[in-house]
This record gives sequence, structure tokens and C-alpha cells, in this order.
Amino acid sequence: MIDKFEDGEFLKAYANGLRAVFPHVYIFGRGGEFLPFDRNTYVLMASSQPLNREAFQAVTSADSVVTRTTPLEEER
Repeated sequence: MIDKFEDGEFLKAYANGLRAVFPHVYIFGRGGEFLPFDRNTYVLMASSQPLNREAFQAVTSADSVVTRTTPLEEER
């Protein structure tokens, strides 16, 4: 989906809807930063199993840092 990370309401609503059904919800973006007011394309993943971050990083580590798909840190 395309939205603003901090100010966008669609991304938050969609993630909260997924959290009502799935115990693990992840937001993925491009690059290492999730800039607060930039409109960007995000991918949401919902699962009954937690994301294996090490395996995901192993698959994406060959990509450029700028274009690499990264999950949002759980704290955020």
C-alpha cells in the first residue's frame, strides 16, 4: 500500500485490522529508514508464526542498502 508512515491513516488502520486477527503483523519498506512524513510503498504481512528475521535478512542481504526490503523494527 502507499501511505505516509507517521501521518498516514490507511497504513495504521490496515495494520490494526490485521492485528485483530493475527498475532504477528509486520510492515516492510524499502531501505533502512522509515521516514516519518514521506509517502512510500509498504507491504504488510500477517501470520500465526513470527518472522524469522535472520532468514529474511539472509535472503535480502545481497540487495543494495537503498533498495533492500526491510521490516520495521518491532519497537516501532
